Amino acid sequence: MSQNSNGQASKNPQQPQQNTDADREFLRTLHDGKSKTASVAVAETVNVQAAQPPEPPQTVAAPTRPVAPTPPPVAQEKVWLVRFHAKSHPNDTDDVALPVNGEIFLARRDEECPCPERFLEAADHAMYPHYKQEPGKQRKIAAFIRRFPYTRGSESSWEEYQKWKTQGTKRNQEHLDKWGMERPTEG
Repeated sequence: MSQNSNGQASKNPQQPQQNTDADREFLRTLHDGKSKTASVAVAETVNVQAAQPPEPPQTVAAPTRPVAPTPPPVAQEKVWLVRFHAKSHPNDTDDVALPVNGEIFLARRDEECPCPERFLEAADHAMYPHYKQEPGKQRKIAAFIRRFPYTRGSESSWEEYQKWKTQGTKRNQEHLDKWGMERPTEG
């Protein structure tokens, strides 16, 4: 660390601290031998600095940002007619329930229904492992079995899916009544 002209330590030796007029006056009185006590000198310095009007804050114009263009409309999701297979195991559920981002698709097994592609992707990822155990060896995963296997039919329309969803099945209506939810209306 180096010292600047008024004897204070400067953190950066290449950049000495700037002296104000009051500091220069104080140094001049010290050099001329007309030194004052430290408390008087500090009081005078504080009074001089308080007497100076504060500099008005400088206003800087905020930079303008370019306005982003509106995104093109999202392509409508594909809807397929599908038939979920009947239960193949006693532990399988009676109905197919596929949740995606807070929305639940509920359909009966072995009935054809329109299904958006995002729910079919969820059905594709819903799998459980099937293990193979041989005596004297560790068990191994032999295969992954789909929890909700389905057969994809022809492409359907979004309007048909909305109509199917609005009408619902008996099970859908029971769930809506059970949980006190409003039934969607057509239109």
